[in-house]
Amino acid sequence: LDLLFCVVMGMGLLGMALATSISYYVLMGVFLLHFMRKDCMVRLSLTPLSAASIREVLLSGTPFSFQMTCRMLAVVLVNRIILSVSTADSVAVYSLMMSSSNLILIDGMAGGTAVMTLDSCFVGEKDAHSILSLMRIALRHAVLVNIMLFGLYYLASPWMVQMFSRDALICQNAVPAMRLFALSAAVYAVNYILRIHLQCCKHTLYALLFVFLDVLAGPVLAAFVLAHIGGTGAIWALFVAGEGAALLSFPLFAMLWGKKLPHSFAELLLIEPSWLSESDEAFEAVLEQGENALGRAAEISEEAVEFLLDRGVEHTKAIYLGICIEELCTNIVRHGFSSASDTAELRLSLRDGIWTLRIRDHCRHFDVQDYFRLKDKAANQFGLRIVEGIAKDLQYLSTLKMNQVIIRV
Repeated sequence: LDLLFCVVMGMGLLGMALATSISYYVLMGVFLLHFMRKDCMVRLSLTPLSAASIREVLLSGTPFSFQMTCRMLAVVLVNRIILSVSTADSVAVYSLMMSSSNLILIDGMAGGTAVMTLDSCFVGEKDAHSILSLMRIALRHAVLVNIMLFGLYYLASPWMVQMFSRDALICQNAVPAMRLFALSAAVYAVNYILRIHLQCCKHTLYALLFVFLDVLAGPVLAAFVLAHIGGTGAIWALFVAGEGAALLSFPLFAMLWGKKLPHSFAELLLIEPSWLSESDEAFEAVLEQGENALGRAAEISEEAVEFLLDRGVEHTKAIYLGICIEELCTNIVRHGFSSASDTAELRLSLRDGIWTLRIRDHCRHFDVQDYFRLKDKAANQFGLRIVEGIAKDLQYLSTLKMNQVIIRV
């Protein structure tokens, strides 16, 4: 819509405002349609919320609400700082920078959303090794991709500025400002991912403090200092300086939380030490598509039973978990695998004194819980009925088009 209203129709700042307003209403409609789908993990419900549910919603939503409040305050304060050393034309330049943020920062926002989805699952499983792998991949991607995108934004800045304004003086000042803003994209992406991780780990207070430093205090203080040292030309580095300072402060949270200097990546990410020991006491296996996939499913079941028996699990419980593994893996091979790249990942771990089985596959959608709710179950799904009878607790999640089944016996 920005391209339509600003470039094609030449509406400038008014076009940006209309595009933003219309896009929010369209986005709300898309979300409502998505939540009404039967295969959606999050469903609309008229069931009254419990006190625990309300508390969980507030804990999850408060950092984002606080972020939006800080962002609005930052815009007001930075505008005042700009007016104290320059004219309204410089405020217009700052407005162009903020208007282009959804375009320049899009990779960081997308990466943070993916981390939120996966990190929440791994935190729920207390799977420290998967959390560490996810964060390494996400942070590496954020830095490398946004450094490459900076070159693209550097070259495209004159065109991007003209898309929003035709005023020659504003465009002349906005190009270097836009380039400095694009330079901050990598730091923004890293900070956003770290902020999401704190929220997923339920370190709400640290998440709020980091939002305050990253979104409000850092940029505003940087704008104040740069404006009085280098004038208008230097103030456009406020995001690079402010978000960079916020990133450097992140190890302080690890020090406050762990009461010592962080000596590992896990300590830096505020991961509970007990999660690492529990991750070591886990059985993991991968099931791949192939001629011997059914045989491999049986082998994984036998290996899991041996793993449990070696750790003192009673024979009956070990056999029950082995049956669940073989039946679910066999079902995936027979009804889920459809291409050579299809895989299923299995993890058996000790959580809060209870052995928990998690099977995640990348195959077609299949909600086991929906199947168990059916009154007339297929006669050829006897294996799943065995799992239903054995499982003390069963959960199904659909995350990024991945099926996840979590079973406690």
